[in-house]
Amino acid sequence: MLLFLCGADKPWPPGRPTVTSMSRDSVTVTWSPPRNDGGSPVTGYAVESKSSSYYAWTSCSAGLRVSEPHFVVPGLVEGTSYEFRVIAENRSGRSEPSAPSLPAVVRDMAGTYLSSTQTSPTPEQSINQSNIYQVRQNKVAP
Repeated sequence: MLLFLCGADKPWPPGRPTVTSMSRDSVTVTWSPPRNDGGSPVTGYAVESKSSSYYAWTSCSAGLRVSEPHFVVPGLVEGTSYEFRVIAENRSGRSEPSAPSLPAVVRDMAGTYLSSTQTSPTPEQSINQSNIYQVRQNKVAP
C-alpha cells in the first residue's frame, strides 16, 4: 500500500508594500496578502526596511506579531529615504520577500493621507506642500 501525504508549501510573496501615512519618525506600510498561501493559512508577516544610506535589509518587526497586512514602522530618521519589503509566513516556512516599496522620504505629514497608487519623490525632487506625493488633506485621493 502506498500512502502519499500532501503537505503545505511556503506561501508566495505578499504584494508590493506602499507607504500610506507617515510622521517625522514612522511610517505605516500596507500590502496585499500573498495570492497563494501554499495550502496553509498565513500566520504572520515579517517587515523589513532599508535606508538609502545602508545596503542591507533590516527587520522592523523582530519580536512582534504582525498578523494583518499593515504595520507601523517606528524609529525612522526624518529626511531619510527608506524602502520596505514584506515576507509572509505559514507553518511550512517563509515566503520570498515581496518586491520592495518605492522609496519614501520620511517627513512629518500628520493628518494627511497618502494614496496607495502615488509615488514618492526622488531625492532630487524638492518637497513642498504643493507637490508632496499629491497628498489630499484628510481625503482619499481620486
